[in-house]
Amino acid sequence: GARPSPRHARGLRPAEETGGSAGGRGVSRERKVELRWIAGVSGAWPAIPPMAHAAAMLPRRGLLLLIPALAAALRPAAAPQRTLRVSMESESSFGSFSDFMATRKKSFDVASGMGVGTMAWGEAGVGFVTGTGGTSTGQRKTFGKSLFAAGDLAAAYKVLVEGGVDFFETNEVYGLGSAGENHQAEQLLGQFRQQNPKFPADIAITVMPSLRDPHGGGLRFGRRGVLASIQGSLDRQGVGYAKLVQLGAPGKTYIGGRGKLAAGLAMAKQRGLVEHVGVVNHNAKDLEKMHGLLKKEGIDLATNQIELSLTNQDALFDGTIGACKRLGVKVLASSPLGGGLATGVYTVGNPSGGRGGKPKFTPQELVPFNRLHTELEQIAKEVSARLEEQDDVTPTQVSLNWVRAKGAVPLPGVKTEKHAKEVLESLKWSLTRKEVDRLDRVAQAARAAM
Repeated sequence: GARPSPRHARGLRPAEETGGSAGGRGVSRERKVELRWIAGVSGAWPAIPPMAHAAAMLPRRGLLLLIPALAAALRPAAAPQRTLRVSMESESSFGSFSDFMATRKKSFDVASGMGVGTMAWGEAGVGFVTGTGGTSTGQRKTFGKSLFAAGDLAAAYKVLVEGGVDFFETNEVYGLGSAGENHQAEQLLGQFRQQNPKFPADIAITVMPSLRDPHGGGLRFGRRGVLASIQGSLDRQGVGYAKLVQLGAPGKTYIGGRGKLAAGLAMAKQRGLVEHVGVVNHNAKDLEKMHGLLKKEGIDLATNQIELSLTNQDALFDGTIGACKRLGVKVLASSPLGGGLATGVYTVGNPSGGRGGKPKFTPQELVPFNRLHTELEQIAKEVSARLEEQDDVTPTQVSLNWVRAKGAVPLPGVKTEKHAKEVLESLKWSLTRKEVDRLDRVAQAARAAM
């Protein structure tokens, strides 16, 4: 059959829209350059006009030259030069040849080095309240929880994206109980994106390999079940694609098995629904297996989202992070503050974190981390002095920078504008090698004492 035009495959506009002649006597210089450039980049043949159109482009006495002309057009073109211009239209879209080639296989990256987890968004169990008309309630506390509403999250989102932190991880089950009020995590992300059109955020969707759609969409199985889950998440956010889609915990019970899960992720990528593919909570063995399955589908495994913090370093010792490095997989760190244990807020002397009600941790749970909390406070003071900052560096910021020092992208949960500003401030500095070593020693001692 006829080969598709690489000009159209690359998104370039027809000749009549880029300066070429629709019915003239020949092909413009810009059009010829465009054909040669595309042929060299894609390795495909240049687009050949229909026979009748080709004949019309030749002088009346030159019809006999049609076959040699077509043969010349099919001859492989020389490789393009980096300075080659395509046309005024495509130049603005692609830039230089080297720029275009750089976009053909771009590795996953989070530009700011920091993301945000939305697990708490819409979750009444951790203090989210609905029915407030978006009123900010972030300073209210009850039963040991800080209450927050959609208005708090909206303010936090705005501060984050304007400050350059624009990568958000979400999930179809985060805040599921608030879906009826349009306050499920994905729904909130979609609303906030619309409210901040000048700062479009990148979204990472985690797909759970569950049999039944938690949003009432029926049974899910095989590769199309994965595709349906991704499409549902995109629809709830009002977006056409996600920067990253990650597969949840290994799908040992999913109908169709891991092979169909990998095939579903590949199908989503081929259809343009996702730019990169990753996994969540995969240990070294599971990571190797999924890496191989995706390779068979022609897909690179980009990320592994795992728990990593000063109070949970298991991934550093069980081979998971080693496998990520070996396979070129980026680590995304969920719970980078250890659920609050690595913030210095909850200590042996203050197990409730200054909140009323039942303490989040018991003194017995906090004892192994006593030295760690002391070291966090000390390093925070030293960094403040080093930076001569007017606002003191916090232990929370020290903990986030420790995760960054391990080569991972932290995904802290952010509920209020105050949290957002604290996260942004942490990106203005880094820990020294000696400070990281000090934290390593006390964190490992705490781990041994547990």
